[in-house]
Amino acid sequence: MQNINPAPSQNNYNQPLVGNSNPNLQIPNSQTPNPQTPVAPAPKPVIGETIKVTKASGSGNTSNKLWIIFLVLVALLVGFWLGYFTNDYLYQMAEKERQELLSAIDEQTARDLVQAPDLIEVEKSYINFRGEWNYIGDALNFTSDQECVADEIVTLTAINDDFVTIEIKHPVLQEDSGEYVMELGNYLLRDQECLVAESSCLGTSIDRCFSLKNIDDVWHLDYDLIESTTPDQAETVEAVQPVVPVNTVVPVNTVVPVNTVEAVEAEI
Repeated sequence: MQNINPAPSQNNYNQPLVGNSNPNLQIPNSQTPNPQTPVAPAPKPVIGETIKVTKASGSGNTSNKLWIIFLVLVALLVGFWLGYFTNDYLYQMAEKERQELLSAIDEQTARDLVQAPDLIEVEKSYINFRGEWNYIGDALNFTSDQECVADEIVTLTAINDDFVTIEIKHPVLQEDSGEYVMELGNYLLRDQECLVAESSCLGTSIDRCFSLKNIDDVWHLDYDLIESTTPDQAETVEAVQPVVPVNTVVPVNTVVPVNTVEAVEAEI
């Protein structure tokens, strides 16, 4: 029987002989790595370094969060003031338009009572004469304090640069019925032109005079009654004819001269 693993030959020093070794025996090379040798794990980081890296990462995140919060606050602040000023600007514009509208309405439909000189109480005396606004049908009601003139209702029907068209309603006595009926008349007048008013008093003449005045860029129509007293017709005739005294009567002999009588007889 053959010995599979014979003992190696030894020398005198109990060392195996290379030459007499078994050729089938393979000695592993210590320099060639074994593919099945497990790979050593990577060295773990030092605990101090890990803590250091963690601290640096947390500081960066905190800084970013602070910047985001700051930008949000700035955006909110800017948005607040922008909205405030925008709202204030819109409010001022709306208020300005409202005031202009109210001013235009006040100029167009003013209802304040304006006392005309001495006699007339004027309602709605504001008109715009040479501007863009023409008031049609804006009635001016006049109440006379004089007993000689009846109350009238005056209405502006048209306005232009040179004339004012006025519609006047006044009571007129009807002879057949004995009643007063409102009579309508249209008049085309210039500035400071007068119309004769019917007077119920004997010996009294009254003129209705119209004038325009510009006060604070608003044209006012003034309506005034001018009264003038005239004597009666009989008094006027008596005042005109001179009174001849009695002692100024011409003598008879001076009325018909003698030579004139002889001339007449000669002709006969």
